[in-house]
Amino acid sequence: MSAVLPIICLARHGETAWSLSGQHTGLTDLPLTERGELNAQSLGSRLLGFTFAKVFTSPLKRAVRTSELAGFAVEAEPDCDLLEWNYGQYEGRRTKEIHEERPGWQLFRDGCPGGEAPNQVGARADRIVERVRNVPGNVLLFSSGHFLRVLAARWLGLDAEAGRLFTLDTASLSILGYEPCVLGAHAEHIAESCVRVRPMNQVVFLVDVDNTLLDNDHIQADIKVHLERQYGAACRDRYWAILDDLFVELGYRDYLGALQRYRLEHPQDMHLLSMSSFLVDYPFANRLYPGSLDVLERLRQWGPTVLLTDGDVVFQPRKVERSGLSEAVNSHVLIYIHKELALDDVESRYPALHYVLVDDKPRILAAVKDAWGSRVTTVFPRQGQYAHDAKALASFATPDVTVDRIGDLLDCDLGSLLMERARLEAVRR
Repeated sequence: MSAVLPIICLARHGETAWSLSGQHTGLTDLPLTERGELNAQSLGSRLLGFTFAKVFTSPLKRAVRTSELAGFAVEAEPDCDLLEWNYGQYEGRRTKEIHEERPGWQLFRDGCPGGEAPNQVGARADRIVERVRNVPGNVLLFSSGHFLRVLAARWLGLDAEAGRLFTLDTASLSILGYEPCVLGAHAEHIAESCVRVRPMNQVVFLVDVDNTLLDNDHIQADIKVHLERQYGAACRDRYWAILDDLFVELGYRDYLGALQRYRLEHPQDMHLLSMSSFLVDYPFANRLYPGSLDVLERLRQWGPTVLLTDGDVVFQPRKVERSGLSEAVNSHVLIYIHKELALDDVESRYPALHYVLVDDKPRILAAVKDAWGSRVTTVFPRQGQYAHDAKALASFATPDVTVDRIGDLLDCDLGSLLMERARLEAVRR
């Protein structure tokens, strides 16, 4: 065995129709989608500079094709131990559907009836670990998400169940290694390589939440009505004054923070406990704009779709989860204090050649357009108080695309969205 221990690169296959729809894809031999093939090609450029003593691939066509497009058609050797988890009776089903008949089910803990248990997948991973540790050099593995997560856990000496602690996007590249004291001179190169592991997407959709997908004006009206009905108009007005002060101070509406400040003024008012329950348990799903979830499903067919919103660390995540929006985008949610100031972080998490930003706030659309220029198409749904603020509309640049309501995007296709952006850029020039 080499004195310098090998680096193990884990390459997950590109997108398939089922990875896009969230269906469990074990031994069903699906091809890559068109975007999956493009992202698989990008793996080759991210692997430049590496040399591999061995390359292994799952024999399933989605992994084999990814290895081919990444430039390893000749080198890649099929290995059945790299097959994805056998989901048995759960093959082709979504987690939500499984939970309806088996609440609390967890793949990495419970396995699949008629398929593999976690320890069986772990045993395959152990054979791979043993195999690659006896290769005198770096090793590249092409496989599927759940198996690679178990492999990472077993490499670290953890139980197979610990695979739940990792996530791998399609066409992602991850690296397993050893302590830097063992790697010696290679450590710096490997650390640099670890930074460049995310796939470059052709297009990523960034979608705001409040008054874009969710009728936040209606939610605020409901809160005011509840406050007045339960505690009186004076309480309502004071709470809202605190909320507005916090908005100026923080840049977002901190509903729970305002309640806490109100409590400091009225420390013996026990009614506040029921108000906190009203906020936390509010039925946000009832305030989704018509077509919101359908729009997200449509966007996901064209590219990775991410909720990009501002807010606190408790109420805003609760809103996104209870409304069903988080599940609709497979938990791809970014919550910042000022998202227009966090674009570098957005790019690092979701790199893309082009972005489409959907937001009801002209100020946000203009700020992102100033930062990204022709790399972003700005889409303006005219919903909510900010979208109808005449002063704001007159103060900021015209968005690339304007629709009356979020559901109108169901009548658009990706080509028309991007063509409209290109046309407007040509006019500006």
